Amino acid sequence: MSEGWGYEVTSADVVEAYDRGMDAASSLNQVDAVYSRIRQLIDPKENAAASFVRQSLQASMDAQASRIK
Repeated sequence: MSEGWGYEVTSADVVEAYDRGMDAASSLNQVDAVYSRIRQLIDPKENAAASFVRQSLQASMDAQASRIK
């Protein structure tokens, strides 16, 4: 999604994908690693798709960051 792939992806689609990924990460005891990888995928990118994903996930990622610390 952060690369611009997908047809009319909504912010709800982005958050849903994030939530399912974090559910899987939790099941595998990999929350910190998956969170860090998602952050790496969206932080350095300045294209419109990455910006959209970053804005869509801001609240979810902030909440996750507070749980990790």
